[in-house]
Amino acid sequence: MKRLLIKCILGLSTKRIIAKYHPLIIAVTGSVGKTSTKNAIAQTLASRVTLRKSQRNLNSDIGVPLVFINGEDAKRSIAGWLRNVGKAIFLMVKKSALYPRVLVVEMGADRPGDIAYLTGIAKPDIAVVTAIGDVPVHVGYYKNSDAVILEKANVVRCLDKNDLAILNCDDEYVFRMRVMTQARICTFGFSSQADIRIVDFQTKTGRDALGNEFPLGISFKLGYRGSFVPVSILGTLGKPVAYAFAVAAACAMSFDMHMIEIVEALSDFENEPGRMRLIPGVHHTMILDDTYNAAPIAMRAALDTFAACSGKRKIAILGDMLELGSYAQKVHEDMGAYAASISALLIFVGEQSRFGYEQALRNGFPADRLFHFSISTEVIDMIRTMLQPGDIVLIKGSQGMRMEKIIKGIMAEPKKAGELLVRQSPEWK
Repeated sequence: MKRLLIKCILGLSTKRIIAKYHPLIIAVTGSVGKTSTKNAIAQTLASRVTLRKSQRNLNSDIGVPLVFINGEDAKRSIAGWLRNVGKAIFLMVKKSALYPRVLVVEMGADRPGDIAYLTGIAKPDIAVVTAIGDVPVHVGYYKNSDAVILEKANVVRCLDKNDLAILNCDDEYVFRMRVMTQARICTFGFSSQADIRIVDFQTKTGRDALGNEFPLGISFKLGYRGSFVPVSILGTLGKPVAYAFAVAAACAMSFDMHMIEIVEALSDFENEPGRMRLIPGVHHTMILDDTYNAAPIAMRAALDTFAACSGKRKIAILGDMLELGSYAQKVHEDMGAYAASISALLIFVGEQSRFGYEQALRNGFPADRLFHFSISTEVIDMIRTMLQPGDIVLIKGSQGMRMEKIIKGIMAEPKKAGELLVRQSPEWK
């Protein structure tokens, strides 16, 4: 009851604030890549306009309105929610000269009706759909995967003819949405059909003090109408970053920014913790930290990136992908089969990941290099004794699996966990 009341108050307040200040709203949705995309858009446009972006994962029916009132996720604090209401009242009664011109928000679709509700209170002017894949995240709460896709499509259905829909040309489910809207369309991706193209994608490598070769970052080129600009990013891996940059370019071009200016604005871009970041490990190893969350399409992308990485041995430590309903067994079996084909040592964590463990066994993966644990902390002592100089370790799983605890146990500088790892604030302890 209390949550419903808060939702109602914040929703009505958001509508009135938007009607008063008329900000340009950029909404980002998809099964993966929302946060990186949102951050890239915001960093690109920050030099041109006053803007505000959603913080952390405030992408729900309560989280999104908090962006518009510049509120806080007060959780169970009555005083905090009263402060939020007070901010909303002030913005509705007074005229704030500091209200941002642009708001960049994530919109999540955890349950049926979520996107329809959010676009009803905050209709975007620019809508981005990052990627969805065959088995979308949170599909366990929907009738089937098609229902998730239709829900996410509400973000482009609501657009007017002068608005802009930015769609992933490489994801067939997203690309189909181009016929579901009257808005202008801009596509992005590696496909030759894309308006904003990504080409020449490579993983950059280097050597440590012992001569071990490890990945350092990525490079690629962004192109529009046949003109391409090189991009180089250190400290993070994977194609999702390239996709995020392409979306940022599409948004920025609607503000009359040129590609060179866009790439320069993103030159110091850093992915948030837990999103394909490189972290030095103990014993001269390298960790590929992708522990923020896990959906099937994101797991596949992480394993694709891992397969292309340099390193003496590839070690994959993979946790459950949650909220997949009837799809869970097949998805985890596929994960186990693929991981077994590219790894020298394989560790699964969680009840559902046992399907991956068993599939790896059936595929002939050596039993003495294959392990299963119930919870993440059980892995730490064993893996510390098995790591060798030159190893590269991929660690990934859903938020509820708390896979970042493994990284804290094997990172070279655990004192930096607070700044490098996800979920290090007191409420997660």
